[in-house]
Amino acid sequence: MREEKQPVRRLLEQERGKFAWNCVQEIKRHPSAELQAEYRTRALTFNQMVQINGLGATLGFLKAKAKKDQKAEKEQGEKQEQQELNAYGHLLKHLTCWMRQRGFVTNEDEKFDALLFWVLRKADREDYRRATTECLAFGDWLRRFAEAELSKEGSQQAAGPGQQGGRE
Repeated sequence: MREEKQPVRRLLEQERGKFAWNCVQEIKRHPSAELQAEYRTRALTFNQMVQINGLGATLGFLKAKAKKDQKAEKEQGEKQEQQELNAYGHLLKHLTCWMRQRGFVTNEDEKFDALLFWVLRKADREDYRRATTECLAFGDWLRRFAEAELSKEGSQQAAGPGQQGGRE
């Protein structure tokens, strides 16, 4: 029985790693060094924020900080949404995409913040616990790759809920 679980676990870890690598590479290709540095900081502190505040509060914080210019988004419509995301929004989008791929976010909503709304509206206690565990496991991979691939230059130390400042 134990021998069967090992390859499945290894495969899941490989999938997490590959997806996280692609997410970090997407950010690395972004022309803004400030966005790259801020994403690095957010990825490094994500798991700590979840452990201190819980998954729902952390996702809510990311959503609250997700837009560079919320007024411009309303004026330009949803088409511009992806282009207007800052580091917080990209992290929330990456978490949502991963959790959709894992089958947690089952709604048809393709928005970057669908994970938050799934947690708030559809997840029961067991779903929430499993989603937290999965986000923490994915967060480990994001942290590793962000630390290795993204420069910390240009980073602004913004405190998250329950933090004194960004930790690097």
